[in-house]
Amino acid sequence: MPALLPKVALAVTASLLSLGPGHARPPSVLTAHTLSSPMAGVGFRGFPPIGALMWQGANGRPSVRLCSAAAVHSPGGNLIVTAAHCLRSVRTGRGPLTVAYVPGYHRGTMPYGYWIPTKIIRATDAESSPDPDRDVAFIVVAHAGSAERLESITGAEHIGTAPAAQSFGVLIGYPNAAAGPIACRNRIRYRSATQLEFDCGGFSAGTSGGPLLTDVSRSTGIGTLVGVIGGYQDGGYRSSVSYSPVFGPAITALYSAACNAG
Repeated sequence: MPALLPKVALAVTASLLSLGPGHARPPSVLTAHTLSSPMAGVGFRGFPPIGALMWQGANGRPSVRLCSAAAVHSPGGNLIVTAAHCLRSVRTGRGPLTVAYVPGYHRGTMPYGYWIPTKIIRATDAESSPDPDRDVAFIVVAHAGSAERLESITGAEHIGTAPAAQSFGVLIGYPNAAAGPIACRNRIRYRSATQLEFDCGGFSAGTSGGPLLTDVSRSTGIGTLVGVIGGYQDGGYRSSVSYSPVFGPAITALYSAACNAG
């Protein structure tokens, strides 16, 4: 039985092992009404709106992978979403205990540069006593080196609400033990009225905050965001089962606050 570890990356020495040759996009994972087979995440080159959340090094550049994240549409065009538990003790700006967002990260490359947090929007109890049903955080980011808007470069996912039970979804995340992201297509289940469940292997440490999408474009990776890996058991203690809070009124209110913040 695998060790029961949350899907946030706790070790800073995780090796980056390849899952195999990368694809321009997962060839069958996004095909309508086609389940992944075997039911495990497929390694691929990634999509522009989805990336890795990494600790900053001494020079402010991304250093060690922490979690996964995705750009989400906002009026300001500089908003990303991840799991709130990924941001315990994380600060904004540069320096110790700060992170950077790297969209499209693959095999050590940063095709769209890296982005620094300027504001973090999460539930008020996210640090002291996190609520699994509100384990979502939004981050306003700024491009390191220019005034460009993230969304104008990578595109962004569209915020959604609670999906229909048994509808098809695509889960994407950055396992620490892989050189790039993995994707899997399966039906979305409800563990409870407030928690989604997605069964697929390979979503281990580092995938927390990864997006759960419906109606995904094969060419851009843009779809409707209906969840992020988090919530119950910090997203799941087994790599074969992932959870997400349902996007209900509390998370919708967080998103609105994030849009107003920039």
